Parts: sequence; C-alpha cells; structure tokens
Amino acid sequence: MLKKLSLAILALFIMVVATGVAIVKYNQYQNLQLLFKDELDGRLIPHKANHLGKLESIFDRGIRSFELDLMFKQKGEQGYFEIGHDDKEAKGRTFESYLALLQPYPIKKIWIDVKNIDENNADAVLAHLEFLDQKYSIKPILLLESSTTSVLFQNFSKAGYHTSYYLPTAVINNLIEQNDPQALQLEAQRIHNLTLTQSLSAVSFAASLYPFVKTYLEPLISDNVVYHTWNIIMFKEYRALEQLKEKAIFKDPRIKTIIYSYHYIS
Repeated sequence: MLKKLSLAILALFIMVVATGVAIVKYNQYQNLQLLFKDELDGRLIPHKANHLGKLESIFDRGIRSFELDLMFKQKGEQGYFEIGHDDKEAKGRTFESYLALLQPYPIKKIWIDVKNIDENNADAVLAHLEFLDQKYSIKPILLLESSTTSVLFQNFSKAGYHTSYYLPTAVINNLIEQNDPQALQLEAQRIHNLTLTQSLSAVSFAASLYPFVKTYLEPLISDNVVYHTWNIIMFKEYRALEQLKEKAIFKDPRIKTIIYSYHYIS
C-alpha cells in the first residue's frame, strides 16, 4: 500500500513538473513570436548567455543578440576575455571562442559587461578588443559596459566603442530609501561628470533606478547619452512582452536596450 502511494505521489510530482515546464515553454514561445513580429530583437536582448548551451538555444530560436559577463585575463603578454561573472564562474571558455561560433549569423547586438577593467589593465583590454574587432568586425554591434571610474575608459570611447557606465544599484537604491534629494543630486552630478571625463555613449542601470535617472540625471547629461536597462521582463511569464510595451520605460526612445530573462531548459 505504501509503495503504491509513493508511486502515485511520484507520478503526480512528475506531471506537475512537466505541466510547469510546458507552460514556461509556451509563454516564452508566445513572447518570442511577438518579439520577432515587432522586430524588437536587438532592442530587447536575452540575459547572461554565459553558458554555451544557453547561447546555442538562443540562436536556435532565431534570436540574434545577447548579453554576457566577461573577465579580462592575461597570460604572459597575451590578454583575453574569459566568460563568467567572476573567477568562480569562469571555466576557461573565451569570448573569442563564442565569436568564432557566431560567424555564420547576422548578429544584431552583443552587450558585454566587463567586470574588471581598471587602471592597470585598461590599455591591454583595449588592445585585445581592437584585435577582436580586426578579426571579427564586432565594433558596430558591441555594447561595452563597465563600472570603472577610471579616466582611461575614455580611450575606448575615442576608439569608437559604444561605452556605458554601470550605475551602482545598491548605492543609489540606498539613497532613494533614505529619501535624501541632496545626496541623490550629488550622485547624479558625479555620474554626469563621469559621462564627460569618459566620453561615454550611455549609462546602464537596473529598472528600479529609472525614476532616479529621469528625475536627477537626465537634466544634467547630454542628450546624446542613451540608456540601457534590465530587470523588467521574464519571457517565461504570460504576455510579458505585451505588458512591457505599455510601460513608460519601454516607450522612452532614449532606452536603446532592454535585457529580458530568457528561460533555458537544458
């Protein structure tokens, strides 16, 4: 009797999981169909294609844009990008190996979040990007994001890369929670100064910071500085893209890129 009950519970569990997976796949399929219908691939891009299986799934679906995290590494005189959010996640796969795989595809946008650009390696990072651009012509499709405040980041802008400063989410959210307009104004002024010293093309930020950007930062910065954002939409949710299209952040023409959560089932 106990064995039959256990089997019944197991069967029910499997059915529930299978149903959940089917719903997720259906919702994501519907959202992707609307994405392609409205030609939004490139303005909307899938999050964190750090694993090859996920990247292959993305391209199998017809998507031609993606975001990933990179760590710059050096081996002797040679520099390279390793894919991963940090040293723990990085497993040796290089950004160049991704680019080699993508040659048959007409890529629309690659957003790279380079986690460790600083005063010590900025020149080497730029040299490696220039090497990759000469080999794969990535400059026109690359969005280069960094949290560095080094003035050397301006060299990437001057070399023709679309550069974006990663706004400090925790710092700004903390100031918002403290309801301190003066401190928020000072932070906006700091970022404005950085857009000038680094000759930035853009700023990028979590969607929770959109009110801060519109209220405090936008009146200060040049109209030529555009926005990129994330943490708005999950494609596994029902009618997620339809709902996004009704939001002010989507309708804002200054928002050039929105990262969405792509649900990968291996």
